[in-house]
Amino acid sequence: YYVPDREAERGGLSALSRHLAVNANDARANFYLGTLLAARRLMEGPDRYYRELIFRRAIESSGFSPSFLLMAARLAEAGVEGPDREENLRLLLQKMAVDKGSSAATVDIGRLYLDVIGQPRRAGEYSKNALEANPMSLRAGVLAHDVAVARNWPSLALSLLDRLRQRHPAAAAVRLRTGRTALAEGRYRTALSEFHALLGIDAGNDEALQGAVKAFRMLGQNSAGVELLNWRLARFPYDSMARLRLAELYRDVGNRDDALRTAKAELENNPTSQAALAMLDDLTIREPASGLVGLPQYKRHSPYEEKTWS
Repeated sequence: YYVPDREAERGGLSALSRHLAVNANDARANFYLGTLLAARRLMEGPDRYYRELIFRRAIESSGFSPSFLLMAARLAEAGVEGPDREENLRLLLQKMAVDKGSSAATVDIGRLYLDVIGQPRRAGEYSKNALEANPMSLRAGVLAHDVAVARNWPSLALSLLDRLRQRHPAAAAVRLRTGRTALAEGRYRTALSEFHALLGIDAGNDEALQGAVKAFRMLGQNSAGVELLNWRLARFPYDSMARLRLAELYRDVGNRDDALRTAKAELENNPTSQAALAMLDDLTIREPASGLVGLPQYKRHSPYEEKTWS
């Protein structure tokens, strides 16, 4: 999900597409291609060809896992428009249902209904069937919780989350939802505890990072939020989301110089970033002494100093 730069990313896409031109049914290569496309921040331009290619291949070929088909459906949601979209999703469901006897496939079909098609009631039917087949299934339990949230049943969602915490206390999916719930309820220290534990497992988890930064801000601990974002950037120097959140945090606490430095660094790494340009416009408009300020030629900054986080 985190590649060194855009050139390397496109090199990976090209290499996979060349391989698949000769080995179209290589399930592992298809999975890698889909994962790389699904992880891209920008899903425009030439990527559309790859999205449609992998989606058609999933529809037409056999031997792909339900997880791969679900990923293809998410790519379809992002890139396949027009009247064919519903028919394509119906075909995906049909293919996934071939293996509906397995609990994993049942959960995948439920996820498709919840996350892609937007039908939580149908997703709930599949989560119920999956839990009946395997009451200890983590993925089925998480799906049932997410369905309860989507249907605005807070009491049931909390009950299902309590059950998940009892059975799978260290699971990343459970920690994420526990932190999400605590944050929404204003229990910021509990949210921090869960998000920190999750970042220890998965340092690249975007929601855990943003949740922890928000909790720090609500507790008035902005310096800790800055430290956490710098920690993330030390590990993933090309993480645009983290760098933009850092620039916003600097700006909001009145540290204009560091906000400018961080926004300029983001524009160096991603010259087409509209968010970075908007941030620079906002910061230059706020210049207290001389009004609008022309943007200088950007020089590459050295990476952030390595920080530890515990």
